[in-house]
Amino acid sequence: MQINVQRLKIFEPRDVELGKLNVRPESLWGHDGVPHNKIARICNTRCHKGIDELWVEWKGYDQSQTCWV
Repeated sequence: MQINVQRLKIFEPRDVELGKLNVRPESLWGHDGVPHNKIARICNTRCHKGIDELWVEWKGYDQSQTCWV
């Protein structure tokens, strides 16, 4: 097996790109006064310190509000 060394990249932790831990978006408030959080998409999964987590994109929020839950 041959490896093209010129194509190798320095490892950078993905968490820096994916956002801060434990930061949740504010809830969307419905007309009935009840907070609503809807998941638009689950983008990734991981096991962090023995806890399964999902990288969640929230419906109604921009990319900066995605977080691990």
